[in-house]
Amino acid sequence: MSHYPRLSCLLIAISLAVMIGGCTGKAAPTTSTNAPSQSEPVAAVPVGPVEIGEKGWEACPTGALYAVELRNTRSGAFIVRPELAITAKDSNGKVLFEGSDTIGYLRPGQTMVWASNSLVEGGEVASMDFAVKADSSMEVPAGSFPEGGIEDPRLTQSSLKTTAFDFTFEGSIDNPNPNPLNRATMFFVVRDSTGKLKWGTQGFLRLVAAGTSPVAPGSMYGVVAPGDTMEVSAVPW
Repeated sequence: MSHYPRLSCLLIAISLAVMIGGCTGKAAPTTSTNAPSQSEPVAAVPVGPVEIGEKGWEACPTGALYAVELRNTRSGAFIVRPELAITAKDSNGKVLFEGSDTIGYLRPGQTMVWASNSLVEGGEVASMDFAVKADSSMEVPAGSFPEGGIEDPRLTQSSLKTTAFDFTFEGSIDNPNPNPLNRATMFFVVRDSTGKLKWGTQGFLRLVAAGTSPVAPGSMYGVVAPGDTMEVSAVPW
């Protein structure tokens, strides 16, 4: 799955289990010649260029809607084309879907909430795991990435109509750049009354003119419960 929006659900943490085995019997010596002394420095664990923060998802009739917070840990570099790996399982632990989203780029020090949807067949999603794939080869110094000069469009919500199954967004998009954008990806992220991330999905627009233009209303699957709030944003595609 690429960073291009999947519309299959429109109109509709990798959990690392580390098992430490033990054994019974005579106790082992409490000293080791290989153990570092208290005066020896302990090497710091390197921080990857992208970290996963909060995440949330919700099952839908043909798969799942999800939102994942991604943070660029590099203050002086863009992270170009990192991948978000997704695994969906049923209640018995059977893998229903494995894939990945490719994010265009993360700006230096940026924290963004990526939202999308997955088409799943053969069962109902009971759990979702996420992992980020990014390394130093994806780091590009801030002054060496021309695409980074394109400003993100600003999506504004004027009204939100909801039903028991879907929602309809109405609003506008402002392209602050002097030239039109060929396409833009829109993110719709839902939080509960406490601010906790619940789920998200995405849509897209073609040929976004410079300046402000209306977004044609469109219905998308997703349950926005009473007390929930929806955050909207957009990025160039």
